[in-house]
Amino acid sequence: MFTLINWPIAVGLTVALWLIVLLLQRTGLRRLLPKKIGPIDIMTPIMWWTIGSVSFQHWQRTGLPELWFFVIMVGLALAIWQGFWLQKFQAKKFWFLWWRIVDLVTIVATIGVLVLALVL
Repeated sequence: MFTLINWPIAVGLTVALWLIVLLLQRTGLRRLLPKKIGPIDIMTPIMWWTIGSVSFQHWQRTGLPELWFFVIMVGLALAIWQGFWLQKFQAKKFWFLWWRIVDLVTIVATIGVLVLALVL
């Protein structure tokens, strides 16, 4: 799956798809999705595919398991922090905050993998 499309083309497709999602969100897609779902929420799985494609084609090793492990550990730390430190765990607040952290980590990881692939 990761070697189906050459990685520079995959990056270009990801950027083009992100622009299309942004355009659709500005025009007509806004009414179809809930208010709190943004373009980055839709693009997160696609950026995971891009990370896997670039890292596998460049280094013959995908970096997704490590990224997912990091995201799960951040989720556990966030749950422990909300439950034990703040003494009030709210599932809705936890999932919202955790997904925003996943989005941020995915963007940083995508940029990092692209920079490393271009430099190395």
